[in-house]
Amino acid sequence: MGNKGILVGKYHNKYLMLGGQQFVLLAAPTRSGKGVAIVIPNLLNYSDSVVVLDLKLENFLLTSKFRAKNGQKVYLFSPFSED
Repeated sequence: MGNKGILVGKYHNKYLMLGGQQFVLLAAPTRSGKGVAIVIPNLLNYSDSVVVLDLKLENFLLTSKFRAKNGQKVYLFSPFSED
């Protein structure tokens, strides 16, 4: 966890970051790479608070332990879970 800002892409092997406190909405079709290209890298890099709508829990399962290990409080709100 480190650089302040939101990772928005990569250009010539350099990461492009949107600095400052921003709100981001990411919308793209299913299986278009949102998770691996944008969501997961940001959950692993961004050290401030994040809220992610993650119905399948894929992003939570991949990143929650890392964030907790780095001092973040991690919560799962799953009101429609059957367990």
